[in-house]
Amino acid sequence: GVRRLLHREARGVGLRARNIGITSLSARRSLADPRIYEIFVSLRNFNDTGTATDLSLYAVTDKRCATGADCDGAGECVTEARLCGAVQETARVPLKPRERVTRTFVGESSKAGRFVATLTPPGAIAAAGTPAAADDFSTDDIAFATLPPRPQTRVLHVTSGNLYLK
Repeated sequence: GVRRLLHREARGVGLRARNIGITSLSARRSLADPRIYEIFVSLRNFNDTGTATDLSLYAVTDKRCATGADCDGAGECVTEARLCGAVQETARVPLKPRERVTRTFVGESSKAGRFVATLTPPGAIAAAGTPAAADDFSTDDIAFATLPPRPQTRVLHVTSGNLYLK
């Protein structure tokens, strides 16, 4: 009989890409004090080299915008989100190769809110809130979260004139 040998060969397709991305963003109220909220942002460096990124957190409104002039004093335009907002905090985050990190932001508000987190390269000159083209997958350089309103507790005060309960 004839014996056939299969020849296997592996070939890479495409180029290696650079990417730092937001892998999760969530907002919740503190269990101890419902006026306090916490926002958790998880980042990952998908590169084989260490780097740093600037992480910005914005509280945004429902007002749509294309430029800062569209916001009429309601903050600045977070152009990637096309929403007006105010920066809450910006932090420089150093990242080792392939590292995952989580940052927590804490604030106080009884109102509901929407938040946008963005990544930009350190020192990048970009419009406010616009991820600069520092990596090859900019889609994961922005994330959105919603904070629910503070729960209202209804209390029924029933007494026949107890001085200490008034």
